[in-house]
Amino acid sequence: MKIWDVKTGLELFKLTGHSNWVKGVVVFPDCSRIVSGSNDMSVKVWDANTGLELLELTGHSKFVWSVAVFPDCSRIVSGSHDKSVKVWDAKTGLELFELTGHSDSVRGVAVFRDCSRIVFGSFKSVKVWGMMYYPAKSVFILLMKLFEGLRV
Repeated sequence: MKIWDVKTGLELFKLTGHSNWVKGVVVFPDCSRIVSGSNDMSVKVWDANTGLELLELTGHSKFVWSVAVFPDCSRIVSGSHDKSVKVWDAKTGLELFELTGHSDSVRGVAVFRDCSRIVFGSFKSVKVWGMMYYPAKSVFILLMKLFEGLRV
């Protein structure tokens, strides 16, 4: 991946480290870091100013299609061909949750602005997970299936 200066059109630096195609990229809301998901089954976090790799998040068993970041910069979300969504701590890289339930690969992930819900979709469905806060930890529950078995 390459980072470009939009004013000058000059390449600033390259982000090297994935061993296969990069499928998803997102910039942290505070512009401090970049997240990428790849066919090498990993998610990487990069320093947006230097291009240095900060974290490698591993745990998916197939390639990563999509990535998202919570608006408060606390968590990273990844969707994979292994039919799962993983939620990671953005500072430590530790896996916090795995959300399952799709019958196909997860092609897109997004987080609501208030950090209360995650939306993810595959070829045939879109699901919304809501976050519930408990004293010991945060737990996600399936709020709704927006579409199931819809053919386009």
